[in-house]
Amino acid sequence: MELEATYQEQTLIDQVEDKLDQLGNADARVQQLWTILGVGARLAEVIVAVIDDAKRFKNAKQVENLAIVSVLGRKPLQTKRLK
Repeated sequence: MELEATYQEQTLIDQVEDKLDQLGNADARVQQLWTILGVGARLAEVIVAVIDDAKRFKNAKQVENLAIVSVLGRKPLQTKRLK
């Protein structure tokens, strides 16, 4: 009984992954991110989904802050640089 349920769950997971692969293969932004060492399919898809239109950010720091909030669920700590 449990083995059959596990098989059915794996089948559903495989179907979702196949659909994600189709969507990723059709998106040039995802394909471009795949060229970065260490960035796989799912990470590239998440980055594209979260950032969406990069033009809405004024600079890389804003993208960094979004990533921190997305991962940690809070605003990044403000730090002062020592001179």
